[in-house]
Amino acid sequence: MGGTASLPDLERRTRRMLLRPLAPSDGAEFTRVLTGSRAEWAPWMPSAPAGSTDADIFEQELARSAYGREAGTHLRLAG
Repeated sequence: MGGTASLPDLERRTRRMLLRPLAPSDGAEFTRVLTGSRAEWAPWMPSAPAGSTDADIFEQELARSAYGREAGTHLRLAG
């Protein structure tokens, strides 16, 4: 990848689902789901730094997603 793929090139669609890179427009829904599902997600999510809000966690995930996509090291998708 190395930063050469555009976001639409990274979308994958089936009859039932669209997988695509995490986007800034996902913030409200990501935060809503994280807040409402904290007990279920806790075993798989590292602890957030003290004082971090769910919105802060989303911003961190968004930055990690962009970095990994540009570096070609990983790809985080939302579905």
